[in-house]
Amino acid sequence: MKSLPAGLLKHKVIFQTCLLSQDGYNQETWINHFPMWAMIETSKTKEDEMSGQLMTESMFKLTCRFSNRISANHRILFKNRRFEIIGEPVNLNFENVVMEINIKELTDA
Repeated sequence: MKSLPAGLLKHKVIFQTCLLSQDGYNQETWINHFPMWAMIETSKTKEDEMSGQLMTESMFKLTCRFSNRISANHRILFKNRRFEIIGEPVNLNFENVVMEINIKELTDA
């Protein structure tokens, strides 16, 4: 894949980075690091029963232009939804053109 058509990148996402408080409580504060245009596709969904409740976990695949700033330590914000990066981002074919990132939606439950 030599290039990634801009028309496919229809989701504006924000990569966030975590700061820990220095007060001894190590509270996490997520701050916006940089925005990027991406394509988000549903990858798989699974349901599990936990404590008598049905829990749904949705996995997604995010595709974006290559950036060496992206790491597994980031979190992704899309509209009012938060996603955790699963594993390391993949540099497709080692061409420094396209990245694929497996993500999972974070919920407050």
